[in-house]
Amino acid sequence: RNQDREQQPNYYITTKEEIIQDSLLRGHAHNLLVRATLILSVAKPPKKGKVTKPDSILLSRCESLLQSVQNANLFASASCDGSNEDNNESNQGKKKEKKEEQMIQLNMWNSMIGLCRIIAVLTIGEEDVKNNGDSNSNNATDAKTATVSFNTLADRETKAASLLSIIIEEINDAQKTFSHFSSSPSIVGEESDTVEVVCKLLSDRLVSLYLLLEIVGKLFVLYGWGKRKRMTREGAGKLADMALTLKSLIVDMRAALSNYPSLLHANQIDVNEGGGGGKGEDDDVDKQTMALLNEIYSNNDTTSSPSSGYSIHDIISSTDYAQSKEGKVMIENVIRNVLLSQRETKERVYPFLNQMVDILELYNVTD
Repeated sequence: RNQDREQQPNYYITTKEEIIQDSLLRGHAHNLLVRATLILSVAKPPKKGKVTKPDSILLSRCESLLQSVQNANLFASASCDGSNEDNNESNQGKKKEKKEEQMIQLNMWNSMIGLCRIIAVLTIGEEDVKNNGDSNSNNATDAKTATVSFNTLADRETKAASLLSIIIEEINDAQKTFSHFSSSPSIVGEESDTVEVVCKLLSDRLVSLYLLLEIVGKLFVLYGWGKRKRMTREGAGKLADMALTLKSLIVDMRAALSNYPSLLHANQIDVNEGGGGGKGEDDDVDKQTMALLNEIYSNNDTTSSPSSGYSIHDIISSTDYAQSKEGKVMIENVIRNVLLSQRETKERVYPFLNQMVDILELYNVTD
């Protein structure tokens, strides 16, 4: 048993509590996105250089968004307080990497919250829920703090630019953490962790963050602060800076996928293409499968198991079944499915990243 304990794999095992928390956070993010979209459909442009008084529908939708922001932040804070610290010995080897992933998630979460506040500032001139001294408030400080209102276009633009500056810092921090995380694998095969993090960030945070940015961009156009006002309007300039900062992070994530774990020295994934899956690619997978199979069963195998450091050839040669005809068929099927999963990842993830990069680049207006 002691020997088995020493041979435990060096990867992070997600706990049941973390799975539940992640699912609930995704639900909160989806809730924010839906409410922000509903606001966009009823937002009103200014008239004669003055803000338009919000009607009851717009007011109620914005207040609902701000309440959802407050609830989501309360849940996110409770999820990150460390109360569910995992002491499982088998998880210790990857805790640093997991911590870095959580830091990136938090930076992107804060950016989403900031964009939601900008939406409320632009449309009703508020960035927080009105508390009015409610005795049922969870935060006694909130009950004593008067909500600041922004009643002119200039005030709203200035506040939006200030919030965008904070968001830019958050995204820069996320990019620095991701660059460190993706560029310093400590063991062979750890590149797969980067791919896992990219795929998780895409679904959990990046798509929602990108769509919220698009909503804010449409509101800016409604207020006359479109992309071409980047050099003349403070708000448009900050929004463009935020979009290009996010683009830079996405480009880094896309580049990290080109280092997809390569059991074989398989062909590199083209970061500028998003799919295919034709007969030619199937033939490539077959060729790679047979090449890797021959390499594993030869004495020239250089592929190593991330958890043990032994070559795969050493592991397979120690089992009689793997040397049998049925065993070789099993190993061949495993290899083929792994290589196919790499291709599927390319086909599913790259189109999203490529489209976001292309659209965010439109904010790079220089005249």
